Amino acid sequence: MYKYFKQQEIFMEDPIVCFARFIKNKFSYLRDFESGNIYFPSLQYFINLEKNTNDCNIGDKAEGKIDVRLTARDFTKPPLLNNESLPLNSVMQIDMYPGLQEEECKRIGVLSLFTIRLSDLKQIKNETYKLKNNVLHDLDKMNLDNRVLYLIRNPKGLLMQAHDLDYSANFVNYYDRASVDQMKEAYAHPVMFAFQKRKQYEYQHEFRIAKNIDQTNYAYLPAIRKNLIKIEPNKLKNMNFILNSEFKK
Repeated sequence: MYKYFKQQEIFMEDPIVCFARFIKNKFSYLRDFESGNIYFPSLQYFINLEKNTNDCNIGDKAEGKIDVRLTARDFTKPPLLNNESLPLNSVMQIDMYPGLQEEECKRIGVLSLFTIRLSDLKQIKNETYKLKNNVLHDLDKMNLDNRVLYLIRNPKGLLMQAHDLDYSANFVNYYDRASVDQMKEAYAHPVMFAFQKRKQYEYQHEFRIAKNIDQTNYAYLPAIRKNLIKIEPNKLKNMNFILNSEFKK
């Protein structure tokens, strides 16, 4: 798969401190996650979830697509119609939802992680930080049906494994309406459609790892096990993050 990330860029300006992940409170799910045996649900799973149950928290019928609004001016330049007869002041607008086909959405599985970055923390003293209130609020919105919360404190190790396995990984891009240039870039590397979500999902602070699931939905990612913490969500507000000079610029 196309590697949609450069690790040095991900950790450069606003470093990832750790990832958070809510897991359904079922023994087999918790056991698998804690052992690094990670399940990658397909993009189509999230599409069907909203379509069939109206769940628009975890589900998203627009997975693998982007919402683009084209105006008359867009149709006068490549890569569209080059229709010079269309007046530039035309009020015509066309909403399009280009993206992956259903079969492609069934073949791409994703691991979704809530990202806690340096900018999500407030300094208390010296090297001690706590989560900002807005981040606590967003995490609380993710806490559905009594799930168990884990903090993955080995983000670099996890991304190195994703790289070595030739998986795609990056932050999700949240948008109001995508531009024509974004659409062109996504078509150049179609897996990028898997990293686009509407602005309403921005509270999820999502970083994704994507893999082809033709053979299996599972992947063994032992880096998750290193420094893994299970924590009750209501204790996050009192949790101290001790950061060394690696995170300070």
